[in-house]
Amino acid sequence: IFLLGYLVINYFNKKTTKKIVEKEYKSIKEFNDYIKENLKSSATSVLQEISTLKIVPNIQTYNLILNSYVSKKSFDDVNIISDIILDTMGPVQPNINTLNILLKGLPLQLESVVNNTNEVELLVNKMKSLLEKFSNIDYDIVTYNTIIDFMVKTFNEENIDYAWKLFDNISNLNSELKPDKYTNSTLIKSLTVYNSDSELIQTRFSKCCEILSILENERNEKSECELKQKSIGEISVDNEVIFNSLIDSSYKLGNIEKAEFLFKLMKTYLVPSKITYSTVIKGLGQHYMLK
Repeated sequence: IFLLGYLVINYFNKKTTKKIVEKEYKSIKEFNDYIKENLKSSATSVLQEISTLKIVPNIQTYNLILNSYVSKKSFDDVNIISDIILDTMGPVQPNINTLNILLKGLPLQLESVVNNTNEVELLVNKMKSLLEKFSNIDYDIVTYNTIIDFMVKTFNEENIDYAWKLFDNISNLNSELKPDKYTNSTLIKSLTVYNSDSELIQTRFSKCCEILSILENERNEKSECELKQKSIGEISVDNEVIFNSLIDSSYKLGNIEKAEFLFKLMKTYLVPSKITYSTVIKGLGQHYMLK
């Protein structure tokens, strides 16, 4: 009776356990497509299932698994998979996508420890250690934007200085890389961390305005065909975020004339939203200029 009971329980356990490998895959692409849509198991379970495959997973497979765990904030699983990828004797060689995925996880980890100086410092050191391991790989703009975003979100002046130095070096490191709207909007947010109206802040603020001008010129130079690929609404939203950040930073820096100029300039490109007007009202209120 006991033996029969054990066999029945064991049978149903096997039936109800979700397995990642449910069929024979004819190609690695087919398996990667399945991973992309169906990964629900822990890293340990996934690795056990992978070992049963007749095909050999590639770096794309591991990156897909890694990205899934990062998106779910399952960092214990992230550590298990990343250790395998970064092992010099491991089954695959990491690439730029691996680095970008791992970097993407840092701001997510930062959310819960941002007020803990020691924990923040540990994450910053983890990032720098990660970059050392990928020193032989050329970074792309996603890499730089992710690093800059992470350092700005630490709300630490030293880390923000690191982000700006990284930005200043982009053109020297790779002439093909160009700052984009994400670079600009992230750097603008960094200006609000500083309390003093120093020459450094004004210089950086001017740099953000310069980037905005470059981005606008590039947008205006696009052909009508290229613009059709992106709706006017999407373009307006992109620019609104940048303008709002610039206007907000202007008021916080006490540069009211610049804020007014940017607000007028903004209205030549798009219709300001409630967010813009609330930013202007708040800024004027800070300087006792509401009448």
